[in-house]
Amino acid sequence: PLILGIDTGSQSVRSGVFNLQGALLGAATHPLTTSYPRVTWAEQDAEEWWKAVRTTVPAALAQAGVRGADTAAPAITPAPCSPIAMLLITSRPH
Repeated sequence: PLILGIDTGSQSVRSGVFNLQGALLGAATHPLTTSYPRVTWAEQDAEEWWKAVRTTVPAALAQAGVRGADTAAPAITPAPCSPIAMLLITSRPH
């Protein structure tokens, strides 16, 4: 079994495929845009996060030479503290 890691950071989304010994088999990164509308404020677009996940996950799987079905579980580490509601029907941020 393999683990799919997804890290949504303040600058990018990174996805990686790891074996159970922790070896990285494939990885991909997609940068994120941050706007600063006021002093001490930072904003990012949830649609851009979702697009980055949908870009990096297939790329990491392809680099590892595996399919999503080969992974046992995803491990997700979100840096942004704001929860985003997902529409189950469309799988898009709402």
